[in-house]
Amino acid sequence: MKKNLIFLLVVLMVGLIISCHKEPQPNNEQTIDSITFGDYEGMDVCTYDSIDWEIIDNENMGNILYYGGFDVNGKGVGLRTLLTYSPGFWIPGEPLNYYEIGLYSDDLAFHFQTVSNDVFHHFDSTVIQTDSVTLIYIDGISSCTQISESDQLDHSYQINVLVQHNKNETLNKKDSFKNSLCWDWDSHYIPLFISNAEYPYVTALDTTDVIVYQSYINAAEECLWPPLNEPFFLGFKTSDEKGDRLGWIKFIIEPNANGHYIPKPLEAAIQK
Repeated sequence: MKKNLIFLLVVLMVGLIISCHKEPQPNNEQTIDSITFGDYEGMDVCTYDSIDWEIIDNENMGNILYYGGFDVNGKGVGLRTLLTYSPGFWIPGEPLNYYEIGLYSDDLAFHFQTVSNDVFHHFDSTVIQTDSVTLIYIDGISSCTQISESDQLDHSYQINVLVQHNKNETLNKKDSFKNSLCWDWDSHYIPLFISNAEYPYVTALDTTDVIVYQSYINAAEECLWPPLNEPFFLGFKTSDEKGDRLGWIKFIIEPNANGHYIPKPLEAAIQK
């Protein structure tokens, strides 16, 4: 009986020693449910030197279209750049300076957020007195920021936009993802960048004593878009036979050889 008791004590002591020195098991929940932008661990990675573009040049009709695409480990992404005049404004011979840049995918749902966009009105005026008439130039702008403290809030509205990420930020499966953000300008594409709309001076008042010229810039959504010529990350989620997987795409929007801004994928990664 004593021998059996001693044997059991020895077994218990050995078990305690083993349990105290047992390496803790890694928690894979963080690896499965979230990723870090710019991190390649556990990811299938793609890099892109360039992509092919189809160009439809209708410059005489007021627009140039670029269509392109690429894939992320077999998941397709389409890209488009529309270069045209500001909406509602077309003077033949004027340079094209308004961009609508977007992406779409049937395979990937992109990380988005709903934000409240505030719109302020700002006005500057310049008065030039001539011998015969007073010239007044009024420059108006609708902006998503206050240019001066006197600018008044005109209105606010809710809008869905893609989330622009920086390196080392995280993306979680519980975040919000969509294939389409239902924008009016093209429901098939998710807006990635939209230019400010610029309208040149027009005569608002013409009398014998005073002539008033007025210009206008609509920059109400400038705050929503990524900066040009600087890399940024977009996050996505996809579902297939492997389940839900997260990934990221590193983009830059910069001029091509023609001087036209197009979105360029630099690299992408998707969970294995």
